[in-house]
Amino acid sequence: MSIPISDWRIPLTLAAILSCWAPWRSPSAEAASLPCDVFNDVQGLCRCTLQEKTPTNDSHNQVWVTCVNLTSLEHLSLVLSPMRGRRIDKFQLGLSRVGYVPSNLFLDIAVQELQFWDSPLSTFVLGDERAFLGLESTLRWLSMRRCRLNSSLPFQRMGHLHALETLDLSFNELTVIRESWFRNSLNGLRSLLLRGNRIELVESRAFAGLLRLYQLDLAQNNLKHLKRSMFPSGLFFLDLSDNRLSFLTPGLLDGMTNLRRVYLNGNRVTTLAQDVWAAIWSNPKLGVEILGNPLVCDCSLQWIVMLFPRRCFSQDCQRAVPEYRQLDGRCNSPPSVAGLHLSQMTCDSLPCDTPCPKLEPNDVPLLPDAA
Repeated sequence: MSIPISDWRIPLTLAAILSCWAPWRSPSAEAASLPCDVFNDVQGLCRCTLQEKTPTNDSHNQVWVTCVNLTSLEHLSLVLSPMRGRRIDKFQLGLSRVGYVPSNLFLDIAVQELQFWDSPLSTFVLGDERAFLGLESTLRWLSMRRCRLNSSLPFQRMGHLHALETLDLSFNELTVIRESWFRNSLNGLRSLLLRGNRIELVESRAFAGLLRLYQLDLAQNNLKHLKRSMFPSGLFFLDLSDNRLSFLTPGLLDGMTNLRRVYLNGNRVTTLAQDVWAAIWSNPKLGVEILGNPLVCDCSLQWIVMLFPRRCFSQDCQRAVPEYRQLDGRCNSPPSVAGLHLSQMTCDSLPCDTPCPKLEPNDVPLLPDAA
């Protein structure tokens, strides 16, 4: 997205702070922390706090700077000025209208976590620049929620942020996920959160290059079709809840043997096809949630129902077995079984004229999560 020159020209005082002509030096994570007692925002919209203990790092006190209700980029830049050459653990900007984020806004500040929320941003780069210059070796967490980001923005300009582990772009206006965004970049990314956008299309190999990706959240979008080529093999958590999926492509989960949780709640899926799920069903730690789907409990479910052991339905029994597969879902039709939890189904209760095939010795039994 291009911005008229009149909109992005930096005022003289701001240019003095952000000057890209200044000598380049990127402070390390070991740089001295910003002393909160010297931090002062005359308008009282930003505050510096020293956290005694945080969920992500309890080895030392963390410095957090939080700004809300800012109305100008110049104000934000002046607030950041005393932080240059210092380390802050988290910077948060919310409920603000600063227009955009210049690439060099955080230059010479060692920031480990950036959070933007409810703050419309037209872009985070200008021209051919890379995003968030100077944070290549320090930024571990980047969250830009409800910032009206769209798919025309060059997210590939974040590719140099090699320390980044979590990227949260939830609740924006993304409609397409481009293959170019994550190609040969963000090699350390562990969590990618894209919940609550308007995503209709994921390009063929959009996430395939994220080889260390642990969690992928695509819930609350408009997805109708998925391909195996889109995903890396090492995923542990895959959330596809509240989309428009009516079927899963055969082979979609092939080779994804690390999966621990798959969430498909609130879609339009009618069956658990063997050519989709059999590839990962040998994983004893697997959990699948498929509530709120129009599941048809008929002969197509024989393959999975026959794996339910009849000996273990009570919660006490399940707690005695630490590693067991969970399957959480209910039949929607036909009427004779509508509302029944999948764990209650047997080969005899399935409305099917064909008997279940004989269980082979090597077939892995399923210990379901009882209703």
